[in-house]
Amino acid sequence: MILNRLLPRGDSIKQLSPQACYHFYGSLIITRMIYIALLRGINVGGKNMIDMKRLKMTFESLGFTSVTTYINSGNIVFEHVDENAALQTHVRKTGDVAEEQRAKEDKADLTSLIEQAIKRDFQLEIKTVVVNSNELDEICQELPITWVKSKVVTDPKDIGFESNSQPMRWLRGGMLSCY
Repeated sequence: MILNRLLPRGDSIKQLSPQACYHFYGSLIITRMIYIALLRGINVGGKNMIDMKRLKMTFESLGFTSVTTYINSGNIVFEHVDENAALQTHVRKTGDVAEEQRAKEDKADLTSLIEQAIKRDFQLEIKTVVVNSNELDEICQELPITWVKSKVVTDPKDIGFESNSQPMRWLRGGMLSCY
């Protein structure tokens, strides 16, 4: 799995926690979901410098757990209690348009929360893309067969992206683009 390359040697996603652990409290389902935040343009050419230890502390201050950074790439894996993860699974299975819109708004809120915390702690405006582990796996499954041997698939530190808050698409050459 691509996410295992983002974790310290010897760890795996299953060792952190299941992709979605359901805890039942009455009728409320609370889900812990693994997310990946991809920060655009940090630690490149001496610009937008962010210390990974401080970035990890920023994510932990937001209540995220099992926070792991990957070298100085701006790729961060973390867990978050997500009451809407079950909703997202329901949307994928049923195609419920109203629920899909609610799930998108929740994801936008999470992205905004991270961007605001980075601005607060580092005085930098950094565009961020947040996907959960299931979404990243789905993106990787949709890659063209000609990319199977590509370094992009096997080495997440080489993933780049463009963002303007639209749905994500892969571009030839390993760019993850948001149109």
